[in-house]
Amino acid sequence: MAAPGIDELIAAIRGLAPAKRRELLERVAQELPEDSADPLAFIGSFADEPELIEIICEDAMQIRERNQLRVSYGGPALKPGMIYQFRATSIKDGTPISQTEDLKGVFEYK
Repeated sequence: MAAPGIDELIAAIRGLAPAKRRELLERVAQELPEDSADPLAFIGSFADEPELIEIICEDAMQIRERNQLRVSYGGPALKPGMIYQFRATSIKDGTPISQTEDLKGVFEYK
């Protein structure tokens, strides 16, 4: 049995419910090699598939409209001259599921 072509795969993906599309993308992303030099290489692999990128972006915008992506800082007042690090925690159903501690998020408050 021959593998389906790109057009057939895109048609099948378009036929999926948005939740299943996200599930598919998460699964593909999890199967990428850990040592991938560019974390966005996954998205770049779809450069020749503008329709698929459109689907991904549309899903992302729908998620953004339904879910709050910005939260005001609620901690103690920042002090001028001090060094701080931005951290974000992902929460699902009220339970923290992951946290980022990006070194690019280190800053001096002025």
